Formats: sequence, C-alpha cells, structure tokens
Amino acid sequence: MKARKKVILIVGLCVVSLLFAGSAILLFRGIKLFGAEEKKLTRSKGELETFYRKNPFPSRKNVLCEGENARITEDWMKKLMRELMKGHIEAGKPSPSKFKSLFSRKKNSFMEMAIKSGTAVNEGFAFGFTRYAGGVLPAPEDVPVLTKQLVIIEKLFTFLCEEKVKEVISIEREVFETDLAARDTRTSARSSAGRTRRSRGSRRTVRKQTPSPAGQGESVVDAKDLYSKLHFIFVFKAKETAIMNILNLLASDDMFVVVTSVNVSKEEADVLAGGAVKVSEEDEVDTKPERDAAVQPTRMERMVAGLELEVPKKVYLELDVYSFKADKSGSGAGDSK
Repeated sequence: MKARKKVILIVGLCVVSLLFAGSAILLFRGIKLFGAEEKKLTRSKGELETFYRKNPFPSRKNVLCEGENARITEDWMKKLMRELMKGHIEAGKPSPSKFKSLFSRKKNSFMEMAIKSGTAVNEGFAFGFTRYAGGVLPAPEDVPVLTKQLVIIEKLFTFLCEEKVKEVISIEREVFETDLAARDTRTSARSSAGRTRRSRGSRRTVRKQTPSPAGQGESVVDAKDLYSKLHFIFVFKAKETAIMNILNLLASDDMFVVVTSVNVSKEEADVLAGGAVKVSEEDEVDTKPERDAAVQPTRMERMVAGLELEVPKKVYLELDVYSFKADKSGSGAGDSK
C-alpha cells in the first residue's frame, strides 16, 4: 500500500515539475516578446516626439518669398493677356438693321478694293454672308458675333488684295446661328467632298463646324474659359510669293491668328511643253546683217519656265482667330495700345 502511494506521489511530482517547466518556458518567451515590443514602442514614441518638436509651418522668409513669386507670376500673366488682346475686335451690340446697313457698306468696299488690286471676285459674292446678302435680317442675339466675323473678314480680305491675288473663289465663316448650323454643316460636308475629289493629291475635307449656343451675344470668353475662337476658310488663286507674304501677314498681325491648314494645288503645268523655241548663246549674240530679225523669237517666246511664266496656284486656307479673356482689373487691350 505504501509502495502504491509512493508511485502516485512520484508521478504527481513529475507532472507538477513538467507544468512548472512549461510555465517557465512560456514566461521566458513572453518576457522576451514584451522586451522587443517595449523597444519598438520606445522607438515609435521617440519618432513621434521628434515630429512634435519640429515646426511644421514655413518660415516667414519663405512666406514672403513665395508671396513675391505669386505677385510676379500674376503680373506676368496680366501682361501676357494684354499682349494677346492687342488685336481684340470689339463688335459692340448693334441692331439687326444696323448690321444689314454695315454689311452693305462693307460689301461695296470689298468690291472696290478688289477692283483696285486687280483681284477677280464673282458678281454677287457675299463674303460668307450669303443669307444676309439676300435681305434676311439676323436674330438680335446673333448680331454681335456676326459683326465681329464681318470685321475679321474685312481685315483678312485686305491682306489678299494687298498681295494682289488673282482671284478669290470663296470665303466661309463659322456658322454659329442655331437655325443654320445643322443645314450648313451638311452643305459644307457635301461641298468639301467635291473639293477633295477635284484637288489632286488632297485627302482633306472641310472641318465640320459645331454650332455655338444661341443667345451668347458677342463672342466674349466665358468666365471659366481662357479663350474662344472663330473659324474661317478662304479659297483663292495666287502666286507663290503672294502666298508666302499672306502667311507672313497673318503671323505678324495684332489679331491672334492661327493657320490650321494650307493646301496649295497646281491647275496648270509650271513648264511650257511644246511651242517654245530654244536659241543658243551663239545665235543670241549673232549680229550678222544677213540674219533676218523677223525670224528671231522674242525672250518671252524662248522662255519655258520662270517667275514671269508662273501660274497662280489654288490655295485652300483654314485659320482660327482667337479672343482672350479680358483682365479682371479692367486693363484690357486699351491699356496696351
């Protein structure tokens, strides 16, 4: 009996010893993990205190420097806008009847200008205002933009006459009137397809105009926009020198004009074929009295190419005229003059 009790006691002591050993191991591991977490916490608290000790706000010197930079940038922007608005066209708010009278005077002026410069213009040419040339009065809300387009066309047409282009074939303006936009867009697409087929090597078509909302009045830039633009298309015939001079005039004008497309096509050959008689230098300087002067070809008859025989080329010119937002301080184009 005593031996059995001893065995039970020994077994119990072994179990208790194992439990104490396991607890000691778990306690040791816990103390080790606690020490590691305590170090991590101490490091994190140190970093946090470092951030708290720092001054997150910029120094007064930096604030003053950035304020001066902002002022310089604002002044630069105002000067830039004044420069861009030098060629701004103020259309005002005329009535439909006044626009009709203005268009009639401008049209007569255009025709007189064309006659003086020797530029051919078809009789009844409407300069992009075909509907209003027939006696129809525009809507009151459309008059300011129409007036602006008329003044722009006048200036651009003056460039053509100054360079004495041979012929002005057509002038198209951006159709913004709501009752005309859909119809004119379809017509423009059909006519552009015909022009594309007739132009050798041309794969372009007239850009379809997107009608602008009605009732906007003058083409003033919306408060949320920096600029607005009006699109124009000119088709004319001119020599190469005149074409280059016209492009230079557009680039140097006060109006902000961007040429979006230029397509130049030849309708006749640059070199005469057949019928031209070439004469050698010996024949040119030959002054023998027995040579009959009547059979000597003139200089123009001997020429087969050159500037004197240059044939005017057909030019398809698209451009945008930009209007920029006025300065809020009231210093607009007038201050830059």
